[in-house]
Amino acid sequence: DVGAGVWVHAGANSALTRVAIINNSALLGGVRNIGDGGGVYNSGGLTLISSLVAENSAQNTGGGIWSNGNILVIANSTIAGNTAQFAGGGVLLAGNPDFSVFDAQVVNSTIANNTLSGSTSGTAIAYVNALPNVSLTLSNSIVGSGTGTNCMGAMRDGGNNLDGDGSCGVGTARDAALDPAGLRDNSGPLRSIALRADSPAIDTGNAAICAAGPINNRDIRGEKRPKDGDGIGLAVCDIGAYEAPWVTRQIALLTGNNLPVFTHEVFMPVVVR
Repeated sequence: DVGAGVWVHAGANSALTRVAIINNSALLGGVRNIGDGGGVYNSGGLTLISSLVAENSAQNTGGGIWSNGNILVIANSTIAGNTAQFAGGGVLLAGNPDFSVFDAQVVNSTIANNTLSGSTSGTAIAYVNALPNVSLTLSNSIVGSGTGTNCMGAMRDGGNNLDGDGSCGVGTARDAALDPAGLRDNSGPLRSIALRADSPAIDTGNAAICAAGPINNRDIRGEKRPKDGDGIGLAVCDIGAYEAPWVTRQIALLTGNNLPVFTHEVFMPVVVR
């Protein structure tokens, strides 16, 4: 009835890389009768890197991930298509007075297309039982494209985030223009959500965050970051778990009568073997 996919017990630590946690359901009933954490229930330490938590459900809270442990790091990962009854369709963080200082981290991740069946607040992320010693910081991440408001509770802004409705308090409300097809095979070991060509997430990430661990200039598929995804001739890493591909750049050349003629320049990585 908790952690139908993964259950990290108190005192334990789990580091998961390139893992898909999908199609699990935490149901009310059983010994505890809780129904939390459809994909993951974390009471210890959880580090999730370049992974997918998708299409899980919880009859209570935390459709994708439910956590009150002392470590929660979500990096280069996609949390999508999960559902819960009351809060945290994607992720629920619960304050725990047993820890002196605890800052959960969401870095270069995409939390989108999650839903709630019995509420409208915190479809993507919910922070409940808020305590002054417990916080959740978002950096280089995308939150949105669900039903209802994206966030419940106050989040910390680590910079360079896109929050579709502004409810997370991590910057100006702006839609990330995600691929309307949602999760699909974009080449790589796991499904991901691509960015539309007009996405404000393209080439607007924080380069230092992308270069540092655990991102290490890679996206969820293992593709190299950064790439020039907007075609202006400068490669900058993208916000979220997915790095848009290199694109063709239009260059306007003035003819003798000052009319622009467009040619194209393609920016490609150089491979030396």
